Amino acid sequence: MTMDELKSRLTDVVKQKLPLPGGGRTAERHQLLAETAREDLSLAKLAEAHWDAAAILAEAGRSAEPNMLYAVWASEIRATQFGWSELQMVSRSVAKSRFAAGLE
Repeated sequence: MTMDELKSRLTDVVKQKLPLPGGGRTAERHQLLAETAREDLSLAKLAEAHWDAAAILAEAGRSAEPNMLYAVWASEIRATQFGWSELQMVSRSVAKSRFAAGLE
């Protein structure tokens, strides 16, 4: 799958609404993730990152804007604490990074 095909397919896949975590519909969540992974593992990883970000927005009482791709990845930096200003600085630099964005 080319990068353009991946972006196009990802846009189509994430239009499917994944049930939110904690709502008792885990089997449906896993089914859609499995179906996506059977098609293409990279597609599934990017779709899961989008759905995770949409779930975080929902927990915060916000909704994802239509026709936008979101993503969240987690990593741990041991023995480091970030304040809000450091997180804003990191998020701005990550948003500009081709690697972190996943797609351009």
